[in-house]
Amino acid sequence: MREEAVDRYECFTVMHALFLVFSAGGADGLEINPVTTVLPLVIRNGTVNNVVLDCDYALNDDDYATNEKNPGALVVKWFFNNDPAPVYQWIHSKKPQGLGVLNGKLNLEYRISDDNATMYRALQIINPTTELSGEYKCTVSTFDDERSQTRKMIIYGKSAALRK
Repeated sequence: MREEAVDRYECFTVMHALFLVFSAGGADGLEINPVTTVLPLVIRNGTVNNVVLDCDYALNDDDYATNEKNPGALVVKWFFNNDPAPVYQWIHSKKPQGLGVLNGKLNLEYRISDDNATMYRALQIINPTTELSGEYKCTVSTFDDERSQTRKMIIYGKSAALRK
């Protein structure tokens, strides 16, 4: 009886370890690199011309190979305040799109890297204002995996229209 309990414990430990590896992206899956700071991005209204929110991820060799054969296999989307409709979308090999509250407020030519698979992963918001304060979530999808990361941005102070 005791030996059977030990076997079940060892089996559970191995399964738990495998779950942690796979749920965290593992060494061979899509990985989103952690945000360098857990603090929200805080900006005083009207003090910056633009702000960049980055979604730093890494593809493994299989994902790169799949992406080269089928460029639509990689999709980056950004969401605002838990709205199910994206505010930004980049399908690899297509032009990025600003949607919803960010339509017309993004520099869609902005490239954060020269890497073909990550160049349009970030948002460059032009003249950010208080109504763009909130929670931003990026989601990176491939045929085999999907990962997300959330970042808060706070823009404080009165808008220019209210100061007059």
